[in-house]
Amino acid sequence: MSAVGTTPAVTPRRRSFVFLRPARRDAPPAGGTSRGERRLTPRWLPYALSSPALLVMAAIIGFPLVITFVFSFQDYHTFQLIQGLPGRWVGFGNYQYLVSSGQLAPVLLRTLLFTIACVGLTLFIGFGFALLLRRTSRWAQTLLTVSLVAVWAMPTLASTEIYIQLFNPAYGPVAWFLAHLGINYPNAAHDWYASGETMLEVSTFMVVWGAVPFVTVCIFGGLLQIPNELYEAARVDGAGFFAQLRLITIPLLLPIVLLLTVLSVIWDSTVFTQVYVLEQTGGIFTQSDVIGVFQYNIGIGAGDYGAGAAVGVIIVLLLTVISFFAVREMVKSTGPA
Repeated sequence: MSAVGTTPAVTPRRRSFVFLRPARRDAPPAGGTSRGERRLTPRWLPYALSSPALLVMAAIIGFPLVITFVFSFQDYHTFQLIQGLPGRWVGFGNYQYLVSSGQLAPVLLRTLLFTIACVGLTLFIGFGFALLLRRTSRWAQTLLTVSLVAVWAMPTLASTEIYIQLFNPAYGPVAWFLAHLGINYPNAAHDWYASGETMLEVSTFMVVWGAVPFVTVCIFGGLLQIPNELYEAARVDGAGFFAQLRLITIPLLLPIVLLLTVLSVIWDSTVFTQVYVLEQTGGIFTQSDVIGVFQYNIGIGAGDYGAGAAVGVIIVLLLTVISFFAVREMVKSTGPA
């Protein structure tokens, strides 16, 4: 019997993409090195190389979070800020004030509904636009993609001012269009600034309009990575459009969709500019507050920086919990079967 035939089969180990693992002593691979030989890459080297970036990130992100957390337990107002005086430690007094005042619960509920509407509409419309882009010609894809990027790059304040003119009840195109169709919504005067609910509807339009281009381009990029052979095989097996969408498109795009969902929740739940500018335009300052505007009004507006910091801590905790579960599902969807 030859030597090749007596050599036991060796199951290859999964190699690390970060460190070079030493070969096992009992079953060294062909051409491998023994355990006693020096590592090509020391275990501490990647951490040493990335430590400057990690320190910069810790300083930029961690320091403000720590300061906000400390301020949330202090009675700190404009007087202390101007005089350079330290705040008075009040423990959980700011959190108790937010809960007992009855302002926090309606704001959180309003923010939740606003976020669900914005994220849901953004993903639905963006997904639909991406599917349409996949079916267009190459020059149409280029033109539409450039247009979407231009819309996404428009400054938020500029787009907000445009929407204010569009929904103006006196001379806005939206009011004129609804009047000619005989639709008295939201009221006979087509005044979208008459209540906090309709102002949030306009804010939702603005947020979705600004976010759809980014979602569309990301999903369209994912669609281009799906081989056409999969769809051809599905059509041969008799699968229609919705069957292909359910069995091929959505499962393969799930990691991208989950990532976009996490980012959209973070962005839309902390919207400030659109809602704040509309409040200043319509003269309604409490019925349409979302959590970002509420934090500004109670912190910067009222000068109660301790309570504003407490709102910030609540926002960070809620987003951390939501992001944790979403990222965990995303990691599961990209892991081994």
